[in-house]
Amino acid sequence: MPLRVPQRGPGPYRLGYSTGPEYPRFRSRVIKGHAVVMRLLSEDEYRATMEPEPVQLGPGDEPPFDFWPYFDEIPEADLQGHDFSEGLVTYAWHMPQGNRQHVLVNCERSNVFLVVVLDLNLNVVLGHYVLDIMRVQDGG
Repeated sequence: MPLRVPQRGPGPYRLGYSTGPEYPRFRSRVIKGHAVVMRLLSEDEYRATMEPEPVQLGPGDEPPFDFWPYFDEIPEADLQGHDFSEGLVTYAWHMPQGNRQHVLVNCERSNVFLVVVLDLNLNVVLGHYVLDIMRVQDGG
């Protein structure tokens, strides 16, 4: 049965993408017999995966495949000093033209997310990017 967690008021809620004590994550360096390549996306590479009209996914939506083993292996240096270890996903966006998803993993700062970019055609993680909303809004 899929994990369904209702939205709790205006605050963050757990999408089906979030992990929790009922779904522990296991560290792995190999996924389905294939080596995992960790890919920190540059800003230009990240922006190239975006589309002008993304579709926001809702709290009942489930991830198309298990990307958490990839998440668990992201080098600490790529996290830019932020803590994303809670595994809480408040936002996920579908880019319909490229058939990609952006999964935004929350951290200790409300305006910073670790974006895990999923390719739904190949069922692979394309890479990850630390998104600081305030830096983007300030034009930096």
